[in-house]
Amino acid sequence: MTVEADMNRQHFEFEKSIRLNVTNETLDAHRVLVKWAVRKTDATILREEEQWLEVPALSAVWMDKVELPQIDCFNEYVSYEAWENDQIISQGTVIFSYPKYFRYLNPGLTVRVDGDEIVVKAEAYAKSVEIRNENDDLILEDNYFDMNAGEYRVKILDGKPDGLKVRSVYDI
Repeated sequence: MTVEADMNRQHFEFEKSIRLNVTNETLDAHRVLVKWAVRKTDATILREEEQWLEVPALSAVWMDKVELPQIDCFNEYVSYEAWENDQIISQGTVIFSYPKYFRYLNPGLTVRVDGDEIVVKAEAYAKSVEIRNENDDLILEDNYFDMNAGEYRVKILDGKPDGLKVRSVYDI
């Protein structure tokens, strides 16, 4: 504790594990399917698991810790999703290194408009995807999100999707 942190140092030994938490902020109990996967930077799945959870009203449920000692901290990540009624209600990713050390592939992000939604397409894992328009006045249902290879749809709440630009941590 007496040594200053050196943010440029290489990694140190630590426990590689995940422990997911599902929170229900509604007044009704919910049955949720939680799916998670260890993936390579191109989003290829190396390991995947799923588990049904009963989450009482106004409460949270912790899942069991899963140790991942073999995960490659610089080339693999974990993605997770919560499903209810055949729809994803929450999702995200976690990496096991400082973002500047993770070996991102070029996700080749493209963007198009489909009605009142913006569709972002990625060829590989993309962290902190940002969508902007030419006037910087676009209000979206979601922004600065992580995504696996494939498509991710975001509802437009306000503003015109003119002159769209999209980027991720890879572009920084």
